[in-house]
Amino acid sequence: MKKKVRWGLVNSLENAHKNVLQLIDDSCIEIYTGANFSALLKEPTIDAIFLPTITDQDVELILSSACTKKQILSTNFAQLSVQKAYELVTYCKENNIFMVDAVYHSLIAALTTKIQEGTVGTIKMIRASFFKTPVQHDVNSKEQPKAGALHTLGWYCINTIHYLVDHDPLIITSMGTVNHDAVDTTTIALLHYPNQVHAVVDCSIELDSLHRYEIFGTNGAITLLIDDDILYSPVHGVKYVNDCILQNRKTEHFESNILSSLKAIDGILQSMKQQSTMSLTKSKKKAYRWGEECGIASLLQRL
Repeated sequence: MKKKVRWGLVNSLENAHKNVLQLIDDSCIEIYTGANFSALLKEPTIDAIFLPTITDQDVELILSSACTKKQILSTNFAQLSVQKAYELVTYCKENNIFMVDAVYHSLIAALTTKIQEGTVGTIKMIRASFFKTPVQHDVNSKEQPKAGALHTLGWYCINTIHYLVDHDPLIITSMGTVNHDAVDTTTIALLHYPNQVHAVVDCSIELDSLHRYEIFGTNGAITLLIDDDILYSPVHGVKYVNDCILQNRKTEHFESNILSSLKAIDGILQSMKQQSTMSLTKSKKKAYRWGEECGIASLLQRL
C-alpha cells in the first residue's frame, strides 16, 4: 500500500496552495511543482494534480498526453464547454482516472448534515446567493478576464443545487448586467426541475462578499452561510483523493453532476442573450439543446 501521495502544482500556484496542502498531513503528502500543467502531466512520479480551474485547453493536454493515470482535482469546471467535458468524462472513465470536484467536499457535507436533521423535509426550493467583488476574488482561479459572475461564482451555486436535486433543469429564465467587455457582472436565474422543485441563483462581482444557501421544504427551511475559507479551500477534496489512493478504493463519480451544471450554465447564458425562457430538449444520443419559449408567461404556466 502506498504511504504517500505526490501532488502536482503549477509553479504559479505554489505559494497559494503549498501550505494548504501541507495542513492535511505532512506524513502522507509530497508536493511536486512544475512550470505548467503540461509539465505535470508528463512527470511520471506524480499521483494527482490540483488544478483550481480547468479549461478546454487543459482537456486537450490531458487527451493528448495519455496522462498516466494521474488523478485530477478541481474546484471549478465552469470554463469547460459541454463538448470538452463529455470528452474528458469519457477519457477518465476509459482510463480509470478520478475527476474529483472539490465543491462536493467543501459544501455538500455541511448542507447534507443540516438537511438530514429533518428540519427541511422534501426539498421544494433552493436559493443560492454568491457575491464577491473582483478585488476579493478567489485566489484559486487562473486569470480569466472574460469570466464573469456566472462562471466564477454561479458555478458553485448551480453545482451544489444539482447535487441536492439530482436532475437537469427543465426550464431556465435569466437576466443580468453585462459590462462593456461583455462580461456578466450580475446574473439572476430561475431554474425549474422535475417534481415541482425550483431554484433561484443570484451571483454578482459587484457586491460585498456573501455566500448563502436557503433551502425550503415540506417541513421547514434552513439558511447556511459559507465562509470563504471553506468555499475556496481544496483541503477537503485533497484529503478525499488522498484516502482513495492510499486505501486503493474507488472515488464517487462526479461526472454526471458536472455535465448537468455545465448544461445549466449554457442555458442561463442563452436565456440572457435571447432574453427569453429556455426549455431543455434531449435526444436519444444523450445530446441536448436549449429551445426558446414564449417568455416568462410560458414559464409561469409550467410552475
